[in-house]
This record gives sequence, C-alpha cells and structure tokens, in this order.
Amino acid sequence: MAPLFHIAGLNMMTLPTFMLGGTIIIHRQFRTPDVVTPGASPWRTSTGGYLYFKDRMKDVYISGGEYVYPAEVENALPGLEEIQEAAVIGVPDGRWGETGRAFVVLFEDAPELSGNEILTRLREGLATYKLPARVEVVAELPRTTTGKIQKNVLRERA
Repeated sequence: MAPLFHIAGLNMMTLPTFMLGGTIIIHRQFRTPDVVTPGASPWRTSTGGYLYFKDRMKDVYISGGEYVYPAEVENALPGLEEIQEAAVIGVPDGRWGETGRAFVVLFEDAPELSGNEILTRLREGLATYKLPARVEVVAELPRTTTGKIQKNVLRERA
C-alpha cells in the first residue's frame, strides 16, 4: 500500500490536528476528530515518516480488548479469488464485547462458498482476533447513490 502523506515526527495517537503540504496539496490544517482517539490510532507511520490510514474510528470495533480495523479484513477478503467485494462491521457480543460480521459478494461465475469455508481460508492471512465471527454471502451490498457501501444498513440487518 502506498503512503498517503510523508509527515515526520508526529504522534498520531495524541494529535487530532496535523498539517499537510506537498506539491499537489495546498498547505492547510485538517481536523480529524472522527479518526483519532486516545488508545487506538487509525494511523500507522513507518520509520521513514510515512503516514498510512487504517480506518475511521466509527468503523473500528473492540473484540476481546483488541482493536479491529474492518478495512484490514475487507482488504484480505477479495484476496480469495471467488470474492468480488466485502464489507465488515462490528456487532455486539456478550462474551467479546463486539465481533466482526462480514458480508461478501461472490463473482457470478464463482463456485458457491459457505461462510465457514471463507473463514477457514481467511485464517491463513489474519490474526485470530481479527476473524469475523460470521460471514454472510449476499447478492449485493447496499450502496448510496454515489456508490459508497452503506454500513449503517448492514448494521441494521445484522
């Protein structure tokens, strides 16, 4: 994954405001209260000072005390050749606090896959605590008129 921005020396765990600048970016200040909270940063920096964005805090869920970024799971699912697209949400769980629920769309010509088969294959590339507790195969994901996946609709369905 290519870095979003190169920013040296920032602690993204505590800074809700940062400056961006570059040849194609106008120098300006961005407030990011929805993506920065103490204890779990959706940002990752490399040793070279590159900044990577993991996921929005409103989508992050805590399962058994571990922060899970749905985007990581969503990026792993299309790695399975039968899966066209996926969306992951956190749902309440009595034991773990929250667990993941994945909704996947298979390619039209793909062989039929069950949620358990998908989970078994997903175990090879993800930590156990990141695995969704349940995978549902759906015909399509709900979208806005601009094409964005409506995770709020998926939360209601779950």
